[in-house]
Amino acid sequence: MAALAYLKAAAGSTDAARDGRDVVLGADTAIVKDNTLIGTPRDHDEATAILRTLSGGTHDVVTGVSILEHKTGRRVLFYDTARVRLGRLSDQQIRDYVASEGWKGKAGGYNLKERLDAGWPIDFEGDPATIMGLPMRKLAAYFGGA
Repeated sequence: MAALAYLKAAAGSTDAARDGRDVVLGADTAIVKDNTLIGTPRDHDEATAILRTLSGGTHDVVTGVSILEHKTGRRVLFYDTARVRLGRLSDQQIRDYVASEGWKGKAGGYNLKERLDAGWPIDFEGDPATIMGLPMRKLAAYFGGA
């Protein structure tokens, strides 16, 4: 995941340097369930299949980060993992959610905060921001924070 984050950061690096920005950050998130990598659904059918796979079980969310510093040439790559337990979703819950198109652009087809707010049965261990796509605890440590 850190390598994909690096490619994202590198893609924006030239524009950032030209615009005077010293630091470029890239991130990429994926799900790992039963040793299978799950990315972002491409369409309704894939979103439905992914959510059915995740329903009633545990999966890991892995977010890779790349930080590129133009002035120093320094590159930092790291990743963070959080564990998510998703309770059983009914077929109707999955159909309604997929029809809402809320899954678009989201690794595993869901966003943690949105789904918690919607009342989905979700519990997790780790940084919730990692699950949402940017591991803030580790990122803050890099920039001298907590």
